[in-house]
Amino acid sequence: MVKEKHLPESEDAPAIAGVLKGDKDVFAGLVHKYERIVYAIALQRLKNKEDAVDVTNEVFMKAYDSLSELKNPEKFKSWLFEIAVNKSLDALRKAERNPVLYLDNPEVLEKASGIPIPCATSIKKESCQRVLTAIDSLPESYRTTLLLHLMENMNAGEIAHKLNMPPETARKQIYRGIQLLRGKLQSILNTD
Repeated sequence: MVKEKHLPESEDAPAIAGVLKGDKDVFAGLVHKYERIVYAIALQRLKNKEDAVDVTNEVFMKAYDSLSELKNPEKFKSWLFEIAVNKSLDALRKAERNPVLYLDNPEVLEKASGIPIPCATSIKKESCQRVLTAIDSLPESYRTTLLLHLMENMNAGEIAHKLNMPPETARKQIYRGIQLLRGKLQSILNTD
């Protein structure tokens, strides 16, 4: 079994140089480092676990095949996330049907809103779809920071570092995103 090398973000550029010289083990370390967030990006857009796994695999295959085209190895993370977004959008465009909506983590929604979610108690499937619609209706910056905060258990400092933003901006986006989501979820529950 190949031992994966897990790398801190500051070591991405030397790792990429190693991959370009043929060290596939180093690329496995990059995959290990970024696979959860790439999967989360795909899942957030596709709403389907199987499709998100497929897109995640496609993202890393594309990254490996195109690594020599990356002009600035210091920007690997941003480049990889851009591939993830583009591959997710490609998958949506190719689909002839609307994506199937899944609610895999109702506990996360309850944590975000502070109120019980009908989906968690299996009261109404229709309510679950409305909850997902509420999340999807949030502005992109709030969806992204909430996804990292709630699904990846990242704090504001970690999110700021990962998204290259000031920590105060990340804190504000988390706070405001939760407030917006709470308002949307309360209005959904009041209509049921």
